[in-house]
Amino acid sequence: MTAKKWIKRIAPWSVSAKRSVNQGIASWRANRALNALNAFMPPSSQSDHGLSAPLVVSLTSYPPRYPVLACTIKSLLLQNVKADKVVLWLAENDQHSLPDDVLELVNFGLQIRICKNLRSYKKIIPSLSEYSDSYIVTADDDAYYPPNWLKTIVDQARLTPRAIVGTRGHIAKFAPDGHAKPYAEWTFDTRRRSDVDSHNRLFLTGIGGIIYPPAALPKETLNEAAFQRLCPMADDIWLFAMSELAGIQRIRTPARFDFVNWPRSQECGLVHENVVAAGNDSQFSALEAAYPALSPRNRSFRA
Repeated sequence: MTAKKWIKRIAPWSVSAKRSVNQGIASWRANRALNALNAFMPPSSQSDHGLSAPLVVSLTSYPPRYPVLACTIKSLLLQNVKADKVVLWLAENDQHSLPDDVLELVNFGLQIRICKNLRSYKKIIPSLSEYSDSYIVTADDDAYYPPNWLKTIVDQARLTPRAIVGTRGHIAKFAPDGHAKPYAEWTFDTRRRSDVDSHNRLFLTGIGGIIYPPAALPKETLNEAAFQRLCPMADDIWLFAMSELAGIQRIRTPARFDFVNWPRSQECGLVHENVVAAGNDSQFSALEAAYPALSPRNRSFRA
C-alpha cells in the first residue's frame, strides 16, 4: 500500500493523529533513503547528459545542515546521468567546520568552492557568474535525490532547451489588478506543467531541482544589492521574477517525485520565516513595486 493510500484510509482521524502518521511516513522514507546510501559506491558507468553545453549541479549549505549534507551530496553523485561538475558553495567562515564525511566526497568528484555569504542565494548566484556558459541545476542540501532525478530534468531540458525546467511547482495566482495574491492562496504542488494563463503562472520550487539554460536569466539576476534589499530570504521568488521579466518559459517535468527531507533538517531553514511569517508575501510585494513589468497587465501570456 502506498503512503498516499494509507493517508486516505485514516482521513477520519484527528489532525494530531494524521500529523503523527505523516511524521512516521517521513521517517520511513528517510530510513529507506539512508539505507540506499550506506554502501556508497559511485556507479561504474553513468549516461552522458547529451546537452549542448556543460552540466553543473550547484548547491550550498551551512553548519546547522552539515550533519545531513554528505547524504544529500552522495545522492547527487549517484545519479544515472553524470554532471560535468557537482559544486558545493560555502561562505568563507563556514568551510572550517565542514565534516570529514563531506570532505571525503572530493575524491568522488565533489568540488568545494568559497564565496561571499549570500545565504540561500549561494546555491545559484556564484554558479551563474562562474559557469555562465553551462546548464546549471540547483539542488537543496537537506533532501535525498533518487537516482533518476537528474535524468528526468535533463530529458525535458533537451526537449525544451531554452526553458527553465523543474520537477515540482506551485501556481502563482495574480488578482485582476495585476498584484500577486497571498502565497497561502496559491495552488501548491500543482500537476500543471506550464502556465495556466496570464494570471496563473507556474512557480518552480527549489527542493525539486531546477535547471537553467546558459545565459537564460537576465543580467539583473546578479544584482546583489537588489535581491538583498527586495527579496533577501526567498531566492525562489527572485528567480521566478527574473524569469518573468525575461519572458522565459518555465516547464515542470512529466515525472513527479516524493522528495525525502532528512529528519529535523527543516527546523533551521527559511521556510518558517517565509511561510509562517508571511515573508513570501512581503518580498513579492517589494518586487512588484520595484519591477512594474511583473504585473500580468504588462506581460504577454505564453503557454
